[in-house]
Amino acid sequence: MQLDQISVWIPAITLAVLFVWLTIITVILIQSMKTYRRFTSGISKKDLKSILNRIADDLKKAGGEITHLNQAVDLINSQSKFHLQKIGFLRYNPFRDTGGNQSFCLVLLDDNNDGLVITSLHNRDQTRIYAKSIKNSKGANLQLSKEEQLVVKQAQSNKKVKRK
Repeated sequence: MQLDQISVWIPAITLAVLFVWLTIITVILIQSMKTYRRFTSGISKKDLKSILNRIADDLKKAGGEITHLNQAVDLINSQSKFHLQKIGFLRYNPFRDTGGNQSFCLVLLDDNNDGLVITSLHNRDQTRIYAKSIKNSKGANLQLSKEEQLVVKQAQSNKKVKRK
């Protein structure tokens, strides 16, 4: 190419670059105008000070609500430690001379592993039900049977225990 041919292409390339640049600037301006209109909606006097005051008031209100919600969540979390959260259950046959797994142990524990165990012993003549309190996974006042200890461990691990 000669110098004359190159000088013809320079204005065309310059115009193309300017057109692309103008298109990019136009898109950015349209997006900025949309954002500005969204911020200024509902404001009669569209000045920056009133817009910023409205945004600051909204932020204060939202901050107060968030603080209130955080306090409520903290209260719920602290109270939930005392709710029953862990359950264990086992059916078994404590007597070899009778059939069926009619006896059972039921353990109800909170997050601190405190709670109670209810044991039902069934034989042909009668059914007896016992309740024992549990503190920190151990019998509070009475010794736990091996079945009761097994169910306490089941409740703590939330895994199903199978007994032979």
